[in-house]
Amino acid sequence: MLIKNVFIEGPDCSGKTTVINKIHRHTNYRYHMFDRSRMSQFIFSWMYERHRKEYSILYKEEREDLSNFYVVLLPDIEEVKRRFEKRGDEIHDEAGIEKVYNEFKKHVERSASQPNIVVIKSNKNQWVDVLGAIENYEKKKEFNVIKHLVYNRHEKEATNIRLTEVGKIADLKKDTECMKFKKEKEYYESIERDFIQKFIDEVSGLNEYSRKEQFDSRRFIYTSDTCISSIHAYAREDTLYFNAYMRSSNVDQVKHDYNFIKNMLFVFRNLFAGTFQEYFNYYKFNLAFGSAHVVRKEK
Repeated sequence: MLIKNVFIEGPDCSGKTTVINKIHRHTNYRYHMFDRSRMSQFIFSWMYERHRKEYSILYKEEREDLSNFYVVLLPDIEEVKRRFEKRGDEIHDEAGIEKVYNEFKKHVERSASQPNIVVIKSNKNQWVDVLGAIENYEKKKEFNVIKHLVYNRHEKEATNIRLTEVGKIADLKKDTECMKFKKEKEYYESIERDFIQKFIDEVSGLNEYSRKEQFDSRRFIYTSDTCISSIHAYAREDTLYFNAYMRSSNVDQVKHDYNFIKNMLFVFRNLFAGTFQEYFNYYKFNLAFGSAHVVRKEK
């Protein structure tokens, strides 16, 4: 799982700055880390009665990008108070510190279904636990994170979720199991045929412009009103960009959907190399879901 951003969250005096600095030193700035995120903006907007709908929308958008990872620090409240007495705070008194602490605690309890939000409760050497949580999230498979998210939602659906992968093309491994998934085998094969035909038509000039598309074309795209709704591929500099959108996905088969769409990267790479003799070292894969859900069985 690629982590684009690590947000270190929590109340004042919870240890955020110390954790960030120690992880940066230990990992040689491996992660893009932030002290606070839209989560704080959302929580504080309710605390100070300045709630605006856009705060909620922006926080949800940030949170539903599963390539963003949140770590909320919640050491014992007595430890937080001890740190406050030692260093003070420009905004809050002790009662205010405790109020903020309780608001964060309530928020993460309500967010228990979110797989990219973890809570660290340790008082000492927090950075070790935080780094462990980050590394554990990196090891997770994207489709498992999506499935976890949906199954832990009361409504058994998550909307507008997104994730990103970036890597070396040489490290990509093609999945062969998804094409053995009988339920969708013919569907996947039809998408692959349509995508290949679209590419052939564009480079042959069979389009409304009667123009033979070149290696920098923006027209290598598959579209449909079916569940896998679009795949848009293009090449720039040393990277293949691959953007896909699923309007709907049954999470019980999201593993196959995900791996099939990612396999289409191989198809595009081979088409591109065979046609233009252009080769690339890197890829960026963006996948978005309108709805990922559990299919309700009819009674």
